[in-house]
Amino acid sequence: MKPYSTLGTPIAVIFLIAAFTAIVCAEDTSTYKINKIEPAFLDSPEISASNYRKQVKTKAKWLEVDLSLERVDRDEKSFSGDVVINYYILLNNAKHQTDGKPVLLTGSITLSDIPVGRQLHAAAFVSPQALLKLFGGKIPATLSQAITDLGITITANDQLASIDTLKGTVVGEKGWWDSGADEMTNVTGLVLQKEKTPFANLSWDYYLPAKISP
Repeated sequence: MKPYSTLGTPIAVIFLIAAFTAIVCAEDTSTYKINKIEPAFLDSPEISASNYRKQVKTKAKWLEVDLSLERVDRDEKSFSGDVVINYYILLNNAKHQTDGKPVLLTGSITLSDIPVGRQLHAAAFVSPQALLKLFGGKIPATLSQAITDLGITITANDQLASIDTLKGTVVGEKGWWDSGADEMTNVTGLVLQKEKTPFANLSWDYYLPAKISP
């Protein structure tokens, strides 16, 4: 039995080293950069069908956040692992809230298999029903009336890879949403990935697809 015990230890160590090396090699070594954050109001899309003609006079407004980003890697043919886009949308709706505080919408969308590129796009949406509820039954006419500021972070390998805001400033790895929590009401669950909206089958080649969450 002794020969087996002396051989077993080094073999186990070799397997552990190999496994650790595989994990390290699997990590995403890419760099990411947020180029532009562009919110917009969009009407609900219409999909025509010969036997279905139900329409309304006024189309509902969706809030879309179009994120322009880039991924750089030494291997130009490589694809990323899971990358998380975190959204922080501060609404200009304090007067519609019983506590007098504006609502901060937060949500995360996971992307995967991102190619190397400098003109990549990711999307997030807020539904008309959510906007109506948050603004007292009437969606603001303009974005400036609806949004105070908007921040986004990109996380890869559980590390901050990029951070930016629409209007505010970033200090190191901190955005305005990391302070003043008592002055805002955080609401989750209302930031939707494109695949869970009527826009799911539109602009497929423009946006990076998100991983489908349950």
